[in-house]
Amino acid sequence: MRSYLLVFSYTKYHNELLSNINLREEFPNREIFKFDSVSNASRLHKVKLRLIILFYFFRFRVAVLLGNEVEILAPHPEHIIANYFFFSKKVKKVYLYEDGLLNYIDVKLSGGIKKRSLKRKALSPLLFYRYKVVEDHLSGCQQRVISRGYFQYPDEVYLSNKYNTIKKISLERVCAFGTDSEVALFIDQDIESVYGVEKGKGLREKLYSHLSQYKKVYVKFHHDYISSGFSVESLPDNFAILEKFYQDDIAENVVARIGAGVACSFTSTALINISTKHQNIKCFCCTSEWHEVKTRLGEEKISELFKRFNVLDVNIVR
Repeated sequence: MRSYLLVFSYTKYHNELLSNINLREEFPNREIFKFDSVSNASRLHKVKLRLIILFYFFRFRVAVLLGNEVEILAPHPEHIIANYFFFSKKVKKVYLYEDGLLNYIDVKLSGGIKKRSLKRKALSPLLFYRYKVVEDHLSGCQQRVISRGYFQYPDEVYLSNKYNTIKKISLERVCAFGTDSEVALFIDQDIESVYGVEKGKGLREKLYSHLSQYKKVYVKFHHDYISSGFSVESLPDNFAILEKFYQDDIAENVVARIGAGVACSFTSTALINISTKHQNIKCFCCTSEWHEVKTRLGEEKISELFKRFNVLDVNIVR
């Protein structure tokens, strides 16, 4: 019998983290196959890639049924292909690696994420299986044993007792050259879906006001969507939307490439990564003062979690 490791990557950020895990060393004697994101491919190329993915999906399902050893490494099971293997009783070992803030706070299915999950469940019979909606923590760590986890901040992992082993991974720490303290990167989020339309609008106005002090502010959208509360017409005069070349990259790289000395967002994990990776770039979040989350320390304001990573709240610095 053969042994396989199926590796799932949903975003460029996941690819960046995976490049810091030595898969051959961590998973010896396995044949490694990677299911990658098709989001940045052209329309025609996406069709071809999806057909290839479907072929390998059924190939490895057969491999599991024939008794081959199949293991998976994924950020979470909220993916129409990964979900089958994550919850299969015939897959004996599951490994998780960092997805972002969800690994450090209590996050459950809600809003747009829940809608996408239910849509996948409705589509899954076409793939001859029943998609399992994640209960409890979004990582799935409460629904089956996780053999090993890979995270940038092991000491901050929420529900760390659900992992047999936790290993540290890290992005290379660098000092970005040519940064300008009067240039900022704004990493947008659909904050209106988090706090509601009115409160979200208020926070957006507050962050825009904070960013008005900079000579130039470059806007980077979320990799999956343009926020419901975002409007070009409402942007201050010093704002400019980044070209597609930069939109397709991760914020952790973009901030250095455009020479920004400041990064701002609402509650984006990218702020924590930028603060950790780029020692000379200041990072600011903009949160509601009543926004509390459950972390390894218990209930606390989300701004306190960001503060531990040297990301200050604009409500404090103003």
